[in-house]
Amino acid sequence: MTLAVRYANGGSSDRMFNAYLDHDYLVSAPPTGGWDKWDTAYVVMDAPQGEAELKIMSLTSDGAPNIDAFGFSIDGVCRVSEGCPETDTTDTSTTVVAKTSMPTALAQLNGNTLKVNGTGNVRIDVFDMRGRLMARKIAGGEVDLSNLVKANGLYRVIVRQGSAKYATTWAKVK
Repeated sequence: MTLAVRYANGGSSDRMFNAYLDHDYLVSAPPTGGWDKWDTAYVVMDAPQGEAELKIMSLTSDGAPNIDAFGFSIDGVCRVSEGCPETDTTDTSTTVVAKTSMPTALAQLNGNTLKVNGTGNVRIDVFDMRGRLMARKIAGGEVDLSNLVKANGLYRVIVRQGSAKYATTWAKVK
């Protein structure tokens, strides 16, 4: 799984912190240019079985950065309130695939660019880590996600065509 931590660091040096989840995960939070300028730090973690406590602890004498929010990206896990679409587990990190048995993927994610395959428009919904709808676009061809959302971060991208719901993917927008 991936832990994404949204932070601000108005200092002049990295602020290290430990994201402890059954063992240490050291995370660096470089300066963001101000205490009101936000960025996101990512760390890949092992998902423990059952319940576990996440502890975030400063590792620098100046303290940790200001942390605004955090969220997880875990393959096969979704918010019940969003509904849980079926996904193709062969490559969900880079490809959005049809829920039905289509021979090719409906859309492919490459960096910040979502390329919609085939003909016709699809609806693209982009959610932040809190589950809030950040952008909705009806499009075909290529869509630059960095033009849809204004802040760097980890976003949930859902692609639909007509009444058919398609699988989702996580997109790291920079």
